[in-house]
Amino acid sequence: LLSQARAAGGSWAAAQKRVISIKGETRPYMKLVYEVCQGKTAVEELEQLATTLDSTATPAETGNGIFGLPTRFKDTMRPVETGFYVNLYAGLVAEAQERPEDAQRFLTKAAQSPYGKSGDYMWHLAKVCI
Repeated sequence: LLSQARAAGGSWAAAQKRVISIKGETRPYMKLVYEVCQGKTAVEELEQLATTLDSTATPAETGNGIFGLPTRFKDTMRPVETGFYVNLYAGLVAEAQERPEDAQRFLTKAAQSPYGKSGDYMWHLAKVCI
């Protein structure tokens, strides 16, 4: 979807019509990302969550694992991971929508996340994007 939106002659709206159906996803933040990509949820909801979450907080700083998370995400026990991915995808979506300033803001926040210590290759994507 993200690459199709920026391909020659592509647009975010056109790419959304071609999103494949995803089944079995259990991570609340990825369900939200898929809903945004499918046009079922406004991108502003993803961006508001990204703005609300402190993706640079360490697990010790988040205490019981629900720091900054709205009700929909209260069951997650991985707030650092959630903060990273919400900011990463908010940035990638903003980039696909040709909003470079917003993209940089969210991608920078993702790249500064302590989630980078996890070894997840997606953190390197955030670093490359900024």
